[in-house]
Amino acid sequence: MFFSVGEMGYEAGIAPLAIALSYISGFFLLGLTIPKIKRITAAENVDTLYDVVKAKMEVSGKWGDIYRVTMAGINSIVYFFLLAGQFLVLAAFYGYFFHFAGQTLMIISVFIVGVSILVYTVLGGVKKDIATDVFQTNCVIIVIAIVLLSIIFEGNVFQGFENLPKNHLNGLGYGILFPIGVLLFYSPAFIGRYDFWQRVIAAKDIHSAKTALWVSIPIILIAYCLFVYLGMFTKANAGNAPVANVAVLWALERIVPRWVFGLTAIGLYAAVMSTADTLLNVSSVSLWKMLSIFKRKPIDNSIGLRQIKIMSLVVGVLSILIVLVAKSVVTVTVGALSSVVIFTPSILYILFARNPDGKAATFSLIIPYLLFLVLFVGMPSIRMYAFVPGVILSVLILVCSRLFLKQPQGIEK
Repeated sequence: MFFSVGEMGYEAGIAPLAIALSYISGFFLLGLTIPKIKRITAAENVDTLYDVVKAKMEVSGKWGDIYRVTMAGINSIVYFFLLAGQFLVLAAFYGYFFHFAGQTLMIISVFIVGVSILVYTVLGGVKKDIATDVFQTNCVIIVIAIVLLSIIFEGNVFQGFENLPKNHLNGLGYGILFPIGVLLFYSPAFIGRYDFWQRVIAAKDIHSAKTALWVSIPIILIAYCLFVYLGMFTKANAGNAPVANVAVLWALERIVPRWVFGLTAIGLYAAVMSTADTLLNVSSVSLWKMLSIFKRKPIDNSIGLRQIKIMSLVVGVLSILIVLVAKSVVTVTVGALSSVVIFTPSILYILFARNPDGKAATFSLIIPYLLFLVLFVGMPSIRMYAFVPGVILSVLILVCSRLFLKQPQGIEK
């Protein structure tokens, strides 16, 4: 995410800081929802978002299953492309430091990622990923602190910034609709993100889950400001060199001493690897859930774990192949995160409505998501806020269903 933020800073200046502000408001909204999440998971003795949806939609019959299949399928796509984005960043690392390109870059990327992520994830699983996320996040915090101090003492912080386009400095690098859309629609989307749900569920209690969110806020603000700055520094000083996808590394190498740059690169590489293995597990579990929802007999835990590991291997290899065809980590990341936003209305509806209707929830997910895909793929000029019409349509579908359709009867969960 932060490497794509650096590239966005290169393309649009301070515009991506709107995403950082959406994190703050999104974490506050998620914090308000944590007691509800913990109560439902405790009452139903479940430990994933899919199981919560199943418990809340028992009265919907087959439509509840259809919604969960749709949700799992889209989640698989979302986290598959986020994972592909991580692999693109890793490929950029190898290309920048070792001057690999083309087929050689792809082969090296496949080999290193295959050994260091696929094998680890398949053998370790989600618990190992969460544990290493915590450790490597702390490493990144230290790295960011060192980099900030180095920038301050090095001087010439805003060298060349007078040459930047005006829209790089006024927040309108992607147009006025980008910051508005991000602040209005990205923030509630945190409630529907599978990865944040798993961190909430994994927390020992409500207090621990909330504390983790509040601690994350200043870290995210510092990180966003830093990576946006690095992107802008590269834009201001790199001239016409094609360095957008490595803007973070290009700027760091020229701003800080070599030993600081080396330490920073190692810390950032560890963070990218950690995020990649977590995304691989999330995508694999989502795909496995999608394929197993309609099975009548419960799946034995050992068999289910084996199947998820196979899914991890398949998803990982397919994501690595994206390196061959995808060129921009920004496009991949924005597309994936925008897709998550489409989930928000239906997830909120299922969590808080009395006896949510599976048919309404399903249509409020499928139709807006198809609209989003058409806009995102077919109209590159509005790609950064193509999710806005989809979210509005999703809300309208749910409102109309509550006003005009007969609701299922049952017990509130």
